[in-house]
Amino acid sequence: MKKLYCLLFIIAFLTFAACGRNRRDYLTGYVPANDVPIRDANKYNEPYTHVSGNEYEHIPELESLLDEVILPPHPNAGFISDVEYMLYVLENNFALFDVAYWGRGVDIYAIIDEVIDKLLASEPIGVYAFDRILFEAFRPLFAIGHFHFGERLVPVTPITDEQAQEDDYDDALRELAEQLISDEFFAQAFIREESFFFGQDILDVIQTAIASGNVDEVVYMLEFIFELEPYGGANVSTQIIEAGRIAYLSLLCFMYIPEAEIAQIGDFYKQIYNFEHLIIDLRGNLGGWLTWFYDLILNPLRPGNETITIDSYFLTLFGEHTRRMIRLPLSFDNLFMMPHGFYLVDTELRPLADILEDSCLPLLHPATSGRNLYGFRVQARIDCSPFYLTVFEDIDVTFIGHIWLLIDEEMFSAAHVSAWVAKESGFATLVGNATGGAFGGSPRYRVRLPYSGKPFYMDFFNVLDSRGYAIEAGIVPHHFNRPGMDALATTLALIAEGQY
Repeated sequence: MKKLYCLLFIIAFLTFAACGRNRRDYLTGYVPANDVPIRDANKYNEPYTHVSGNEYEHIPELESLLDEVILPPHPNAGFISDVEYMLYVLENNFALFDVAYWGRGVDIYAIIDEVIDKLLASEPIGVYAFDRILFEAFRPLFAIGHFHFGERLVPVTPITDEQAQEDDYDDALRELAEQLISDEFFAQAFIREESFFFGQDILDVIQTAIASGNVDEVVYMLEFIFELEPYGGANVSTQIIEAGRIAYLSLLCFMYIPEAEIAQIGDFYKQIYNFEHLIIDLRGNLGGWLTWFYDLILNPLRPGNETITIDSYFLTLFGEHTRRMIRLPLSFDNLFMMPHGFYLVDTELRPLADILEDSCLPLLHPATSGRNLYGFRVQARIDCSPFYLTVFEDIDVTFIGHIWLLIDEEMFSAAHVSAWVAKESGFATLVGNATGGAFGGSPRYRVRLPYSGKPFYMDFFNVLDSRGYAIEAGIVPHHFNRPGMDALATTLALIAEGQY
């Protein structure tokens, strides 16, 4: 017996020393959850020791000894299985997996390793501690493909009174959502009340969510509108930098713009229609609704009434989760594609290799071509007519000056897409730093972690421009900021030098 203990100690010591940071070491006591598809899960339940590189050598002696020793499961094994499941879902469904790495420097594998190492080194934790670990570790991924964690709907462990307040709020939202779905009179009254705060676009979203009869969708909508507060005049800023020559317009957000600020923009356009330069500042714009960019900037300022046409390619891994969102043949009804101006060219989901036979994509990143991706071609055909607003219909002026668009890394979602449209169409000269990302193109899809119940959301499209560049990597400006200058100072210098 003494020899057995000594042999066990020596083998365990050598195995830990050799494996180093092997996060799936058998001796941790971690066993993947049953029925959860884990990448190469079987080998993680067998005794291995590290030999060289990524190669492993099987040790029969260790296996026979471990058969006699029953190790307790790791106290955080359920949470670890959730993290392994996240990796499985991301690898097989997240088309931006590699773009995150080469385009944004976010290594998802490293994040997964960090979380599992922390869980292995921790004493038993609860779901809220697990939430905090996930949030902190995955923070670098939040700006990529609209990745984010949702509210927990079903806690799996007892909670304290302080934590119960959050769940009480969730319960109240669900109760309100259920009443909106079941009581048509109450729903109409709710929409009338919200009309004092929001325009028709937001009201349409509310009505669509209620009509769906899906409680989770209505809860998501309620969370959105309750956090969406009007900016009270701080969203829009206008300035005359040089009389008769250089004007400046800033929009901090495309989430919601009150009617007074819309009128302010219209009056400003009447005042500066014959200026030589208009500088539009979207730096720090977190996004919102792309139609605000169309209605407030692109449509009233573009020369003539020609339709803007922009080619793009939407790629997906077409994994088990994305297949639930896509039904063939492709159509906007089943894809829930970005509305207003985006049109399907290909109605067949084809392998990327087939697309490359028909299309020249010189800027396609090698990591993208190495993935098992499928895709289709989409065109943005943007007409001059407004989508929602009629406030500009009485402005019978045409701006013929040069338009500059200031951009930076803090621009996301609709603002990020706006920079892409402006650059691809030649609408403006972009100055600043590359945009932040989160292109979108579809609603987020939700995946619920099987053990903890924690949901996470993400886009499943990798959108390429007409040359194959992954838009999620950021829209690159025509002119980067000059040393010691911000985007506005750089633009004024370019104007002074006549470089436009």
